[in-house]
Amino acid sequence: MKNKIFLILFAIQFSICLNTFCQYNWNWVGQNNDFAVTNQVVKNFNDTIYTNGLSVYYGDSIPYVSLQEFKFDLQGNLISDTLLGNIDTTFVIGNNCKFTNNTFCTYGEVRYPRQPTKLYDQFAYFIDLNNKKHYRFIFTNDSISENYVKLALRLYENRFCVLIQSTTGSQNPTTICKLLVLDSLQNVIYQKNYSETGFWYLPNDMKFFENNYFLVINKMLMNNIQNPSNLVIIKLDTLFNPIHTFKTTTNNWYFANSSQFFPNGDFIIGGVYSDAWEPDGDVWQKKYLRRFDKNLNIIWTKYFGIRNLNTGITKLLITSDGNIAGCGIDGLKSDTVGIHITGCIFKFTADGDSIWMKNYQAIDDPVNGDNNELLDLDEMPDGGFVACGKAVAFSPYRQRGWLMRVDANGCLTPECLNSTKEVDEPSQFLTYPNPTNDILNITNPHQISTYQIYQLDGKLITQGNNFPI
Repeated sequence: MKNKIFLILFAIQFSICLNTFCQYNWNWVGQNNDFAVTNQVVKNFNDTIYTNGLSVYYGDSIPYVSLQEFKFDLQGNLISDTLLGNIDTTFVIGNNCKFTNNTFCTYGEVRYPRQPTKLYDQFAYFIDLNNKKHYRFIFTNDSISENYVKLALRLYENRFCVLIQSTTGSQNPTTICKLLVLDSLQNVIYQKNYSETGFWYLPNDMKFFENNYFLVINKMLMNNIQNPSNLVIIKLDTLFNPIHTFKTTTNNWYFANSSQFFPNGDFIIGGVYSDAWEPDGDVWQKKYLRRFDKNLNIIWTKYFGIRNLNTGITKLLITSDGNIAGCGIDGLKSDTVGIHITGCIFKFTADGDSIWMKNYQAIDDPVNGDNNELLDLDEMPDGGFVACGKAVAFSPYRQRGWLMRVDANGCLTPECLNSTKEVDEPSQFLTYPNPTNDILNITNPHQISTYQIYQLDGKLITQGNNFPI
C-alpha cells in the first residue's frame, strides 16, 4: 500500500507575461473635475464594460445629482461618458443600483432644487442593454405617500419588481417591506406586504429561480439599534405568496448585503456578522458567507476576514468555474490617520474554502486617511474580474469614480503573486484529498511549474511537474 501524504511543500516558480498585465490589467480613477463620481455597478456586455452610478455637480451652491453612464473597452479606455439628468432636477440614488442579467436598474428620489416647494418624487430607472431601451417609473407622493423606494429589480421582459420600504404607526412603529410588480406601462399587477409588528423589515435583495422568487430582508427591532439584526429569507411562489421562510434567531448580528444562485438552485448569502456589541456601542464585524439549498436549509456558514469596524461584502457572483467571487471593503478607524479603507476582492470554492483574497486602493493618504470602496464586480472572459466603486481622499476632499480590472488571481501586477501583503486567508493553492493514499489534486496547477512532497520526518517522497499527482 502506498504511503499516505500528510505534509506538502511546493517549490513554486511563476512565469508571467508582462505584456498581458500591461494590456489587460488596469486601475482607473476618474480625472479631477467639478464632479464627484461614484461608480456603483459594472457589467461586461459584448466586450464593452458598462458602469453606472451617480455624479454630483456643485452649481449655484446647490448639489445637482445625476445618473451617469460610462463605457470602456477591455483595455480600460473610456469610450463614452453620459449624464442621464439635467440641472433642474437632482436625484437621491440608493445603494442598490445593480445589473440584473443585462438590465441596469436603480431607484431613488427626484428633487427639484429650483422649485423648493415642490414635493419629492420616488423613481425606478431601467436601461436594457440588449435593445437600448430606457424605462423610468415615477412614483408621485400621491401614489405612495411616505414610502421610500428601496430596490428596483427587473425580473424579465415587460415585468418589473419594486420593493418599497414603508414605515407605519407611531407608538409601535413598523417598517413594512412592500412589493409592487408592474408591467411596462406602470400598471400594478401584484402588491404584497411582508412585515412583523414592531420591527424594521428592510428589503435588501430579490432573486428569481425556477418560477420562485427569493426575498432577502434585514430585520431589526425598531428604535433599538443594539438589538440583533436578523437575516430573513422568504421563498415565494408565482403569486408572491410565502412557501418557505428562514430567520436567524441567535443573539448575534447578521446583516445581508448580496445573494446569488448556484446552477442547482442553492442560494448563497454574503454580509457582515458580529458576535457582540462593544461597550462604546460600536459593532466589530467579520464577513460571512452562508449557503442554503433551494428550500432554505443551511448547508454551511463560513466567517472570514479581519474583525473591524469597517468591513463588508457589497457583491457576490457565481463564477464560470462554479466557485464564489465577491467584492467589498476592509478598513480600520484610527485616531491618528482617520479612516483608512481599502477595497477587496475574494474568491472561494463552492464549499466555502478560501482560494484567494486581496486588498486594493486607488488613493493612499497615510496622513489624513482615505476611503477606497469596491461596490460591484463582474467576471471577464479570461477568468479575471472588473470591479467598480469610489475613491475618496479627505484633506482636501476629493471623490472619484473607480474602475479596476484584475486577472484570475486578483493581480494588478506580476509582483502580486509573490507579495506577502495579504489578509489572513489560506493560500490560493488547495490540495485535496489530504491525507490521501491515491491521487492528490491541486487547484490552480497551471501556476505551479514543479512540486516536491515530503514525509513528516522531512524525507523527500517524490517530485515532478505533472498533475494530478
